[in-house]
Amino acid sequence: QDPTIYDDDGIDYQNNITNAIPLHIPKYPVKAICTSRLERWRSITENWLQYYGVKYGKLIMSSYATADERRKKGDKSAYKAKYYVNLNGSLFIESSSHQAKRIASIAKRNVLSLEDKKIYLP
Repeated sequence: QDPTIYDDDGIDYQNNITNAIPLHIPKYPVKAICTSRLERWRSITENWLQYYGVKYGKLIMSSYATADERRKKGDKSAYKAKYYVNLNGSLFIESSSHQAKRIASIAKRNVLSLEDKKIYLP
């Protein structure tokens, strides 16, 4: 599930993502996982994915130094859309319906929103 604690780069956020309960686990390997989560959380994220048996080719994480910097400079949807296009993905699956709509619009490709169970078309 998405973090329930505001990302302030602190220990509470770290504990929240370490102990997150999965909402969906893919049954088959996925080409890539693209997240806005900061690079500093890579080992926690990889451990979590391994613990739950998620098979993936590539883990793409945000390169911003802090969560505050990401909020000020980053556009999560544009960032994800860029990788969707660059990796020539066939379907992007997004937890947020708002982001799914924007990713589809920017990437000009279909995006499945798990939040509202809709496929957004470009």
